Amino acid sequence: MAASTAAATFVAPLGGLGKLLARGAEAAEKAPVAEKKSAFEPFRRAFVGAMRTLHRPRASIVFLSGAPNLANPLALAVTQSSYRHQPCLFVPAAAVLSEAGEMEGGFAAAGAGWSSGSAEVALGETLEEALGAVKPGGSLALFTTDEAPNLELAARGRRLVFGSVSAGPMVLANDGVVSVGAYAIVRFDDAFSPVVEASSAARVVSEVFTVTAAEGSIILGLNEMPALDVLTESTGGGKHRGLVVLKVEHALEPQRIDLRPIRGVDPTRKGIAIRGEAQSGMRIAFAVRDPATAKHELEESVRRTEERARGSQPTLGLYVSCAGRQRALYGEADTELRIIRRKFPRLPLAGMFGAFQIVPRDSGAEQQLMGSVLALFRAPS
Repeated sequence: MAASTAAATFVAPLGGLGKLLARGAEAAEKAPVAEKKSAFEPFRRAFVGAMRTLHRPRASIVFLSGAPNLANPLALAVTQSSYRHQPCLFVPAAAVLSEAGEMEGGFAAAGAGWSSGSAEVALGETLEEALGAVKPGGSLALFTTDEAPNLELAARGRRLVFGSVSAGPMVLANDGVVSVGAYAIVRFDDAFSPVVEASSAARVVSEVFTVTAAEGSIILGLNEMPALDVLTESTGGGKHRGLVVLKVEHALEPQRIDLRPIRGVDPTRKGIAIRGEAQSGMRIAFAVRDPATAKHELEESVRRTEERARGSQPTLGLYVSCAGRQRALYGEADTELRIIRRKFPRLPLAGMFGAFQIVPRDSGAEQQLMGSVLALFRAPS
C-alpha cells in the first residue's frame, strides 16, 4: 500500500513457526539461530512492511490460527522490533482471513494496523480488570476465552460493543512488555468509531414452543410434551440438514435472535441440554445452519453497512464470523469474503472465525452463535 495510509493489513504463513513450536518449548529454544530466524521471518516481514506504510501507527491487531501458543513468541518478536512501543494485540482463532482470502486449517496470521483516531488496548483476567484499564465511553472490540461474558457490563456507557470468543488467551505486546489475559479490549474513541452490522446463518424450521419443564441447563418439556420428542418431530427424519440450534424469544425484545447450541440430549428423561440456563416460560424455536440464509443475511448486512457509510471513505474492515460458516457450510472457500468485496472491493480487511460472536444491539450487546460481524472504519471523503 502507499505510504501514509490510514490503515494497513497483512498476512503471513506461519507453518515454519508452527513446526518449530510443535517440538516443545525447550527444543524450540535450542534450535539453530538460522532455523528460528527463518520461522519468524514471514511474520516479521509482513508486520514491519505494513507498519511502515503508516504515519505514526496507533495500534495493531493480529488474528492467529493453527495453535494458541503462536501468540507469545510473536508478541516477543514485536517487542524486539522498531514498533515495540505501539500496542499490538494477538487473538487466537479457529481460522483467519484477509482481503486476499480465507486461511483455514493451517498456521497463519492476518493483521491490521491503523494510524487514525485513538485506540487503547487492555488485557485482564476478568472483564472488570480489562474495562478498568481503558477510558469510559467510546466503542469496544472485545475478545475473550469466556463463553458467557457479562456483556451488559461491557456495554454499559459504550456506543457499541462487538467481538468474538477466541481460541485461547489473548497476548499483548506494548512498550516492550508481553502480557496475557482472558479478556482483551480495544477501545476506539467516538471519532474513530466504526459502522457495525451483523448477520445470522440460522434458518428457523419449527413453530415456537413454550418451555413447560426445565432443570438447570436441560429443557424437559415443551408445550407439556417431552422436549426430545418435540425436537425429533421438528427436525428429525432427514427433514433438515445442518447444525440444530435454539432460537430463544425475549419477551421485552422480540426482535432479538438469541441462538444457543444444543449441547446434547438426555434419552432417559427425554430432555435437551443447552448452553446457559433453561427456564420454564422461555419461548423457543428450532433452527438449522443454512448456507442460503447465511448468504442473504450477509448481503443485507453489507448493504446496510454501505448505506450507513455513504459520504465517507472506508479505510479498514474488521470481520468476525462463526467457525461453522466456512467451507463446511458453503462447499467452497471465500464465500463471505466475495460478498464483502462486491460492495468494498479495495477495503483492507482482517478477521477471524471463532465459536461465538459478540453482536451489538440497540440495548447493548449479545453473544451469538452462527453469526458474523463487520466493523467498517472510515475517514471523511
